[in-house]
Amino acid sequence: MADVEIGRGKTGRGAYTLDEIGIVPARRTRDPEEVSIAWQIDAYRFDLPLMACPMDSVVSPATAIQIGRLGGLAVLDLEGLWTRYEDPEPLLAEVTELVDGLRASRSGVVWIAEMLPKREVIQLLTHATVFAIPSIYEPLGIVNLEAMACGTAVVGSRTGGIPEVVADGETGLLVPAGEPEPLAAALNTLLSDPDRAAAMGQAGRKRAVAEFGWAAIAAQTADLYAELAH
Repeated sequence: MADVEIGRGKTGRGAYTLDEIGIVPARRTRDPEEVSIAWQIDAYRFDLPLMACPMDSVVSPATAIQIGRLGGLAVLDLEGLWTRYEDPEPLLAEVTELVDGLRASRSGVVWIAEMLPKREVIQLLTHATVFAIPSIYEPLGIVNLEAMACGTAVVGSRTGGIPEVVADGETGLLVPAGEPEPLAAALNTLLSDPDRAAAMGQAGRKRAVAEFGWAAIAAQTADLYAELAH
């Protein structure tokens, strides 16, 4: 795969997630000891071609340490649960208990306890009426863009970078962070009006493509470099 220029004097190479590749047996095999699968970032060399995503549910400190020992690279989310609390296990157990209690009292509650392949995530988002993200804080909130790109209305917190992504009243509804009553009211508003939710979803997809698609990001980056060069 050819390198791609990502900045002045810097190049990068595209990578794949596990659901995007397939290993097909060939007629010939090689001894793994005779093949180098190492990769490098600046002066840092890694023997294992694996970079673990910085997601709370995937990378704990123990997981990151183990991946590092094996020769790969694991990244923790500095805004995530594992770095905000000394021991997040009781909080994770509390969330699980609350969900179990809700499922016992009513139907229609589905708990997805594992990472899903990208195709399945797209299917879930495109078939959803509303996507909710009641974050206390988000630097940007890529998941909002993913939902918008799938044509789904978003109900999110008015915090961090979320208002830069979600246009309140146009592609979704913004509510105060940490307040359950406005969140519930916004969700009920859109769930009771599927046509409005669908219209917001379509507007969200147009916004995601026009302002956050690769072509738009590349143009903004080129403009920034041009401005800095003067």
